[in-house]
Formats: sequence, structure tokens, C-alpha cells
Amino acid sequence: MFVRNSDGSIALATAIFVPVLIAFVGIAVDTLRWVNQQYQLKALTDHLALRGAREFLLSGVTEAQIQAVIQNSLASGIFLKIDREKLIVVAEVDMLDGSVTVDADYESPPALFLSKLDVYEEIVEASSTAVAHAGANLCVVALNENGPDSILLHNDAELVAPDCAVYANSIARDGISVNAKAFMQSNTICVSGGYQGQAASYDPVPLTDCAPTPDPLLDRPSPTLGSPIYRDTVIGAQSKEVAFGARLDSLMEIGEDKGIITEKDRFINHTKYDLDPGVYEGGLIIASDADATFRPGIYVIRGGPFYVERGARVQGEGVGFYLEGDDAVFFFGPDAEIDLTAPTAGEMAGMLFFEDRNAPLGREHIILSNDAQQLLGTIYLPQGKLVIDTTQPVAEASDFTIIVARDMELRGMPKLVLNTGYAGSAVPVPDGVGPMGGNVLLRE
Repeated sequence: MFVRNSDGSIALATAIFVPVLIAFVGIAVDTLRWVNQQYQLKALTDHLALRGAREFLLSGVTEAQIQAVIQNSLASGIFLKIDREKLIVVAEVDMLDGSVTVDADYESPPALFLSKLDVYEEIVEASSTAVAHAGANLCVVALNENGPDSILLHNDAELVAPDCAVYANSIARDGISVNAKAFMQSNTICVSGGYQGQAASYDPVPLTDCAPTPDPLLDRPSPTLGSPIYRDTVIGAQSKEVAFGARLDSLMEIGEDKGIITEKDRFINHTKYDLDPGVYEGGLIIASDADATFRPGIYVIRGGPFYVERGARVQGEGVGFYLEGDDAVFFFGPDAEIDLTAPTAGEMAGMLFFEDRNAPLGREHIILSNDAQQLLGTIYLPQGKLVIDTTQPVAEASDFTIIVARDMELRGMPKLVLNTGYAGSAVPVPDGVGPMGGNVLLRE
């Protein structure tokens, strides 16, 4: 009986497979080292480009200064695993564009196995470009992250904000829409998704795929709800347009008749009223024959609309309106005169309108008035839509107006003017909006 000797087969298999195994392990080690070198080189060019571009935020900087900063940063030895002797770094500074591009070549040490393959490249390359954006004034944020037309301009509407930035968080391909005859002008227009409309309808053309801007006023506390409490308040003669409990979706129908009241007839028969701060339970109606002055303070509009009928007059300095409850929206009718200035101190400092964060989504706050040129302060509608449908400029006489809303829509022929006269106003700008510091971003 014979027993097969397997020692020779094992030895043969070992002789064949061990070198193959060593080769695979060697290739894996070489590949890992090569990938790591690429990663380190890219991290180096990112760092140098960002460091150089940051100098653009300083006034009077020169190209020579930026180049010196880049070289000093390179010499500091931050990336110690890269052999400085085998590294070539070239930085290009564009003074007009405010950008810095850094290109780097690195001579990789010889690989054990990869160097024998055609795909192997001895030189590792990386490139990065960073752009500096000077400090901007933030005056519009549309918070809706999903819906189309988060900022929508119809017909001959204009949004004029030449010295501040407009941001829309919508990731929809039509997150911002401007119809053919409408026009949007801003220092910067940025949308997380895309935009609809001709390039000529924008100045400048919007930047797309922008990172969403978190609600800049999210940390702002709601005001303390105080007293006294006024119930179902109508100022002036009994309203012919709105009764308490009327459906809010009928408000736009009421405002469709935009007949003109001549300047000669305006306010002749109006009765003057002075209103005090407090909680207006069930809402507040300013009738068409009323000339109402709001004394300084906080006005809580609870469970009903703040409704200004056509032809009424409303004015107030140092006033803030907190809109609480399902039906607490504001509506300024045609030919009403609106002249409102936010508080200079206290819980509502800088806040002209503040919508309850628990309000239903998508409520419309509507301005039909052709005389709403003074809206000084911040309009904060985190759940609602601001709708403006006028034939005359809105907010034009205000030192500044800032809008943070879920959505915004301009219909008809309005010209919404957002000024940035922060320094000239006693009304403070809430933290998170208004003047913002500059930043530096990598450009892909």
C-alpha cells in the first residue's frame, strides 16, 4: 500500500502563491501611501489658498504681502509628513477677483511594486482656489428649504437692494423666480437650488448651489406677553369690510378693488386715535375713517388679524408687533398710509413684526398699500409668506428694512426698496442680519 507524499505539492504551492501574496500586500501598501500623499497634498493647497485669500479682508493688502503670508505658512512646517525638498508650490494671486490659487507638485518616493505598473505616476499633483468675500449686508432670507418660488417676482415687480445680500434656502430648481418684466437687484443673490428667469432680470445673476443660511433670528426670544388685554378691537367706525371671525382667505378678494382716493380727499374726515401697547385678543382693525397713532411699546396681536382698511392712516415710532395664534396676520389695504418704526430698546428692539414660530405654515401677510414707504426695522415671518401687491415703492423712506420670511412674493407693480442706512438710524439691527463679516471660501 502506497501513501502519497504531499510535501512537494505544498512546497510548490507555497513557492507560487507566497510571492503573489507579497506582491498584493506590497501593492496595497504602495497604493495606501500614494493616496495618503494625495490627501496630504490637497490639504496643504487648501490651507495655503485659504490662508492667502484671508488677507483680502484687510484693507490695502498687496499681492506681495499675500505671497509672503503663503510662503511663511508653508515654511511653518504644518504638514510635516511631506518632504519639503521634493515639494514645488506655486501661488497665483488675482487682485481683481479676490482669489488665490495654489498649485503643488510632489515627487513621491519610489514605490516597491506600483512603480513597475504603467498607471503609476511618480509626481503627485494638487490644486486649490480660495475666494474672499467682503463683508455683506444681509437683508433678505427666504427660509423655505424645499418649495419652489420661495422668492417670486410677478409682472413688473422690482426688488431693489443694491447694498445688501438676498438669500433663498430652497433647493428647488426654481427656488427664486423672476418673470420676464420683473427685476431683482442686489449686492449678492444666492440660492441653494436654482433660479428661473432671464439673466437680464437679475443684477447680478444669482449664485446657485449655495449653502443654506440658517434662520439668523432663531435664537431671538419671543417677547413676554403682557397686559392689558383688549378684545375684538375696531378703531374708527364699524368696519364695512371685515367682521371678526371672517375667513382670512377672503382678505385678498377684499383688496382687489384698488380704486384711488385722491390726495385732496385723504384723511379730511378721519378721526384721530391713540393706541396703547398690550394684547389685542381677537385681532385689531383700523377702520377706513381712522387716523391711528401707536404709542411706543409692544403690541401682541393674538388670534385675529392686524387689519388696516383702505384709506386708513397708521403711524407709530418705537413699536413692535408680535403676531400670535393661527389667524394673526397683518393686512394693509389699498390707499392706507403706513408709517411704522421698530423699538430702539427692549425685547423687540429692532423688530417691527415678529411672527409666532408655532404659527401655521404658509400664512400670507399682505401689503396692498401704495403709501407704505416707512417700514423701519426687521420683518420676521418664520412660518409665513410676505405678499406685496402695490403700484408704488414700499419701504423706500426707511433707513433700513430687513426681511426674514419663509417665502416672499411681489405681485403687480411694486418696487420694494431695502436700504442699508444702519449707522444713521437709532433703531438697532438684530444680531444675525444687517452688516455681516467677510468670509473666505474654497472654489471648486
